[in-house]
Amino acid sequence: MPPIEAPRSPAPENESWSSRIGRRLPRLHGRLPTAALFGAMGVLGASHVLLRTSVYGVGIGADEVQYISMARNLADGNGFQNYAGEDRALFPPLFPTLLAAAVLFGLDAPEAARFLNAAAFGSVVCLSGLYMARRLESRLLASRGSRPRSWRRRT
Repeated sequence: MPPIEAPRSPAPENESWSSRIGRRLPRLHGRLPTAALFGAMGVLGASHVLLRTSVYGVGIGADEVQYISMARNLADGNGFQNYAGEDRALFPPLFPTLLAAAVLFGLDAPEAARFLNAAAFGSVVCLSGLYMARRLESRLLASRGSRPRSWRRRT
């Protein structure tokens, strides 16, 4: 014998379209403001990095020289070689590959690194906030936990 289902009442005539959508999409209804909050925090984080590196640029050390030279050599068709022409298999290849793609589009490698680092920083802020909001079930704690250290008050 099949189970007996309760009769469904039709939607009232005066019900708004937003309440009908909210009833049909319960998952999206509660998480959209959270995604918007942490998306905005990610955009603010990326713009913060771009603002702070606008005058003097990114700090360039020994590793950054390796990445930039690998990107320039890759864009020239020489493969993953450093400035001395040595093969560099010790460094991860994704960052120089993305920089080489930017060099092929006409950007300078240090300037492309500045934008790529800003995008990565904003993504980390956004995704860590979304992860913490899901685990902690509190947007306030998640927003405080994913806030970058450079935004905190100096004492």
